[in-house]
Amino acid sequence: MEYMSEINKDIVNQGNDYNVNWYVTRNNFGSFNGYAELPGDWHDGDEDDLLVHGGVTFRGKLNGVEVIGFDTTDELDYDMRWSLNEIVRETKERLVRGVYDSITYRRSQKAR
Repeated sequence: MEYMSEINKDIVNQGNDYNVNWYVTRNNFGSFNGYAELPGDWHDGDEDDLLVHGGVTFRGKLNGVEVIGFDTTDELDYDMRWSLNEIVRETKERLVRGVYDSITYRRSQKAR
């Protein structure tokens, strides 16, 4: 996973599912990337266990917001072009749901 201090990109789609804000941008190669906003109590390394296409490949700030994200420009995507709808679905169902599940589990363990 690459940690970058900050990137600034135009948001092409965004929303909130599972009480987690998410964003989709277009990268410099014309493909889409998906991001999930991190809560303040996120633990460094929690993203390593998330099951999202190609794994989490980014952690840093997107337009000033702390996020993790994945891209669709790796060897798995050589012969495939992801549509915006496919990226939105992967972002919401895998990345955002993974962030939600991780923080919900950790918070439930603290409450015990």
